[in-house]
Amino acid sequence: MKKFIKHLFIICLFFNIIGCVKEVTYDEDDFKITLSEEYKKRTGEMFNYYYQDNTNIITVLKEEISTLENININDNSSTEDYLKVAAEINNKEGKIISESNYSYMEYESNDYYHLAVVFKSKDSFWTINFLCLKKDKDANRNKFFKYMKTIEV
Repeated sequence: MKKFIKHLFIICLFFNIIGCVKEVTYDEDDFKITLSEEYKKRTGEMFNYYYQDNTNIITVLKEEISTLENININDNSSTEDYLKVAAEINNKEGKIISESNYSYMEYESNDYYHLAVVFKSKDSFWTINFLCLKKDKDANRNKFFKYMKTIEV
């Protein structure tokens, strides 16, 4: 009986620990994302928003459509159009996947894995880049996709 109670205690403790991952919603003026509480908002000069935990980084860049005419992006351009141009300009290669309200591409550079996601609002394109070390890709990829699905622009 003692052994049974001990195992039951361990199982309950395990499920309590798993269920304790708390989330925080960052609700900015024009952008919203829900992340695990380990992420903290940081300042990044090149980005509109920047979040970081101990090992991962999420950058958010907003570009107004009116400023993108010189790269053939306009009001009629899709998230896929924008991502293709951005990937070409930055010499990144990967398969672009388009969903109903966003497009994304996975790629690796140096020692890093990237999940680049593009959303379109009425006047802007938003690029959200989830970034971790390549060696941590398997541990983070599903989390990045989970966070991606919480984004609102």
